[in-house]
Amino acid sequence: MRLKGYSSIDDIADWLEQLARQSGDKRFERALRELRRPAAAGQRSPATEKAIRGRDDAIREAASFYLGSRWSRCKQLHEMLLQYETTTWRLFDHRLEQMPEAYANTPKAGAFAALRSGQRVPGRRRLQAILKGA
Repeated sequence: MRLKGYSSIDDIADWLEQLARQSGDKRFERALRELRRPAAAGQRSPATEKAIRGRDDAIREAASFYLGSRWSRCKQLHEMLLQYETTTWRLFDHRLEQMPEAYANTPKAGAFAALRSGQRVPGRRRLQAILKGA
């Protein structure tokens, strides 16, 4: 992987991670930790921001299967996410690296991707903001 001018923080982090893995040099690992450390107390790291963006995209994908107003879709989606998280996710799916093929083109595909991001299931108000695009 080669870096180009104006590379994003995520690209630089991926590059450093690859260098650390290939060389085993601790300097690359330290640089990677520094890069992923929040800029100040209370701020999120770039890795966390990336995971949240992935979760939000997956939630928007899952919401496309529900009809009604934004609030009714949020309630249905929240109920589905919580039920999936407390049953199938905890019992089986959290161990999987890839989504089961049976989930393709279903709301569970978005639920799997949202929980695979490592982020929590957001509440109804946050879901409403995600669907609004905020």
